[in-house]
Amino acid sequence: ALTKPSEGVSNFRFDNVNSDLIAYVGDQLGEEPNRKFIIDDLLGSGTFGQVFKCTDIENRARVVAVKVVKNKQAYFNQGLVEVRLLE
Repeated sequence: ALTKPSEGVSNFRFDNVNSDLIAYVGDQLGEEPNRKFIIDDLLGSGTFGQVFKCTDIENRARVVAVKVVKNKQAYFNQGLVEVRLLE
C-alpha cells in the first residue's frame, strides 16, 4: 500500500483512520471517459489529502498528478474551491 496507515476503518474499508484513500500501485482512479488514471506512485500527502503520480489510461504517454482529498466534508468543500480557482 502507498498509503500509511494502510488498514481500512471507514468508507467500506477504503479509507484509513486519517480519512485518506488506501491506494496501491495499479489502482484506477476515476470513472468518467477521458478521466481515468492508473496510480504509479505517491508523490506526497498532507493535511488535505494525497497526490499520486498517475498514467492517463487513454493516453499512456501522459503522466499526471492527481490530488485525492480526505473523505471529510470540510476537505471536499475546500477541494471545490480549488477546482473553481483552477477553472
